[in-house]
Amino acid sequence: MINGFKHTHVEPAAAITGAAPGLFAAAVAAAILAICALVVAPVAGASAARSDRPAGDGGRYAAAQDTPCPAAKDGDPAFYWDFGEGFATIFPGGSITYRLAPGNFAFVSSTCPGTDTLCVDIVDTEGWTIYADPPLHSCFVLEPSYVWWQDITITAPCDAAPCDYDTLFAVVSYCGPDGICRPECGDCEDPNWYEGQPYYYRDTLVIHVTEAPPALHILQDTLSYVAMFQEAAYVPFYVCNGDPCAPPGDYAYCITNGGLIGGPFEQCDSALGIPGGECAKVYAVVDASVAEVCDFDTLTIVAWSLAEPVVYDTCVQLIHAIPIMPVPVFSWPVALVLVLALVLATVVFLRRRASPVSS
Repeated sequence: MINGFKHTHVEPAAAITGAAPGLFAAAVAAAILAICALVVAPVAGASAARSDRPAGDGGRYAAAQDTPCPAAKDGDPAFYWDFGEGFATIFPGGSITYRLAPGNFAFVSSTCPGTDTLCVDIVDTEGWTIYADPPLHSCFVLEPSYVWWQDITITAPCDAAPCDYDTLFAVVSYCGPDGICRPECGDCEDPNWYEGQPYYYRDTLVIHVTEAPPALHILQDTLSYVAMFQEAAYVPFYVCNGDPCAPPGDYAYCITNGGLIGGPFEQCDSALGIPGGECAKVYAVVDASVAEVCDFDTLTIVAWSLAEPVVYDTCVQLIHAIPIMPVPVFSWPVALVLVLALVLATVVFLRRRASPVSS
């Protein structure tokens, strides 16, 4: 339960018509309570955006009074969680994901207080790829105060240019008696007021395209630990082809140290065929066999592309020698189990000795 709302893993309406939704697991509910602060009021100007859709929505969100609606409107749909922000950034080929919580606000509605079959529809102005789980237009039976999770992932095309924009329009609305999502049906009461906050059945998100990530970048931990007496301690780095729209890249790299742990070294190799937007894990191999407690050293990696134009990146990582921590074999739980086993074995043995021998 989230502030009086119940979550349910509902099935499509065709499969559960007339069935009551189940309760949300208590453990997950506790986690939800921790992030309820993400629910925010609509950004300034959002109300106007909800009413006056720019070209690209195809007029699918016309006012309910202007479009015949086959749905009975027994419940009152709204987003308990919407996009949570009015603007977002993305780079070409990149993706962003939101978790929406469409719900039935019938429990605070004076006009539509019943159970209903609801759905989510999302359109955008630029025709970008939108992936939804569960699929858009799926119909769900919701009792008053129930919600379901709707994950939405938007991916920008590779031909998107910096400063391009896309606008998403999300609607939670009714399903008709034919099981078809009817976003043109609008809402019953909008907004729905709950605990002093307005909740709308529509939300708008404007996405701004930024520069693509660099063609090469290195990721690493700021500090890594190596165990004393270890002759080959592997310290990871990640060589990344940062642009998801770039072709697979070939890179070379060299890793050097300061010579404080294991003596000075230079280790060079290559990472070939890294797909765009992905990383390859490479290692520095450190000899810590004679390292002492609290010895420190630095590892410096320099990587460059093998194809023109050549690009470079470099990073420094600190390593720290630590003692090997002994694993207690005879801890008190282990000792307790052994004592009990010995007692039981002794009892069994004594009973067998005391048993009369049958003739």
